[in-house]
Amino acid sequence: MTIAKKLCVGQKQNLLLILTEKLFQELKQIYCVLQKLILNLLMNNNFEQKAKAAKQAQKNQIEILLQEFIISQEEKQDKKDDRKQLTEVKKKIAKKEQQKQQNQQQNEQSSSSDD
Repeated sequence: MTIAKKLCVGQKQNLLLILTEKLFQELKQIYCVLQKLILNLLMNNNFEQKAKAAKQAQKNQIEILLQEFIISQEEKQDKKDDRKQLTEVKKKIAKKEQQKQQNQQQNEQSSSSDD
């Protein structure tokens, strides 16, 4: 005979109440553990999102710095090119001035020899 058959109706109800309370206590413990796990997961997820955002911000900052560096290098190169062009123009002007003076001297010599 099983224990339940040996017990009278009142004892069966009492046993059922005790078992129900134990089950309820265990369910409460499981619920608390699950709450803690969920909280930890949310905190970890939040931390990961913040870490990803920080990493993306750092990447964006690096890209901005790189773009600024490239622009400054291009501006330096443009200035060098401008200086080269200016130097070439000055040389051409000087050459034309020299040719002009030579032509004037030749004209003066030819006009003085004609006299």
